Amino acid sequence: MKLSDDAPESAGPLAPGAVVGGRFEIVRMLGRGGVGAVYEARDREDEARPRVALKVFLENGFAKDDELLERFLREAKSAASVVSKHTVHVDALTVDEVTGLPFIRMELLDGEDLEHVLAREGALAPEVVARIAIQAAEGLAAAHAVGVIHRDVKPANLFLATEEGSDEVTVKVLDFGVAKAVASTKLTQTGSMLGTPLYVSPEQATGAKNVDVRADVWSLMMCVHQALTGERPYAGVKGFAELITRICTGSMPPVRTLAPWVAQELEAVVAQGLARDRNARIPTMRALADSLSRASRGTVTICKSDLIGRPKDAPTSQEPDLGFEPTIPAQVMIDAPPSTRAPAPTPAPAPAPAPAPAPAPAPEPAPAPEPAPAPAPASDSSRLPILLVALLLLAALAWFLLRAH
Repeated sequence: MKLSDDAPESAGPLAPGAVVGGRFEIVRMLGRGGVGAVYEARDREDEARPRVALKVFLENGFAKDDELLERFLREAKSAASVVSKHTVHVDALTVDEVTGLPFIRMELLDGEDLEHVLAREGALAPEVVARIAIQAAEGLAAAHAVGVIHRDVKPANLFLATEEGSDEVTVKVLDFGVAKAVASTKLTQTGSMLGTPLYVSPEQATGAKNVDVRADVWSLMMCVHQALTGERPYAGVKGFAELITRICTGSMPPVRTLAPWVAQELEAVVAQGLARDRNARIPTMRALADSLSRASRGTVTICKSDLIGRPKDAPTSQEPDLGFEPTIPAQVMIDAPPSTRAPAPTPAPAPAPAPAPAPAPAPEPAPAPEPAPAPAPASDSSRLPILLVALLLLAALAWFLLRAH
């Protein structure tokens, strides 16, 4: 395991050249945390793969505690049974006979953890975050399948491993099993929380005894929230008591309030993974991976070139197609520097609306036809010629009759 290239070469209780377990020669210390240190070492008995990593648990607080040491032995044995491409192969925890310090041998990795990447790059592209989370979920699902709950999932424990000659990045989940033993015991005995409590679930923060796989779901989604937004959780919290109160009673801000380029569907997945009520939370790592599959754009492959921060002022027109329609507010460009802000196109003037045609006048009703005048009664003067003709005919008839007699 390689935590950083600039880690001190000589620090901690084991100096370079010291031999652990009768076969592992210390080369240098790679990193140190609250419970132990990780060293690069050379395996004197394995010429084919001599470079290994040793996690040595220091005596400050637990290596001299028989009960806790026994718990470590049990948990490390369980962790050694986790087999996945996305976990680090470890041996069961053993105790060095000379120093009395417990240690675990692990494969030595090249690369860096997600914590260093986010500190350097800030928010990553949504599809890259989805792929990182899916690979991590695969490793955690393998652990859950053999009864191991991590309990300390955080960016520092998500290692982005690389191999020489390859551009591909593989997510490896670190510190299985051991984190569960340390966190539960230290929290019970001292009232403090070992490691970084920013990512622990509400049930862990309250000391619940029945912590299950959903605690790891919460912690992984806290990592996703940070990777999408570039903001560490609970910024501004000043004390441990305030932090625990926020974890148990507060809510994380919706992703799109800090990263408006993230699709609403992906925001909804994060919100469900961070439900304080674990019965409303995404129930398993398999279900989590399925929920993120659409946002990953059809692949889980990560390349070195993908681990570049996404500028918050990037034009929304360059947003990649995520396979579903993201809703991106126009104000995503408001905070862009004047030198990089694209000039807003001048909208073409809208054509003046054509005047509405004047309404046609209603046709006037045709005048009702006047009734034909009744024929005027015949006047006396008009009947005089008829009477004369009739008298003449009568006179002619009378003359004819007289002649006949």
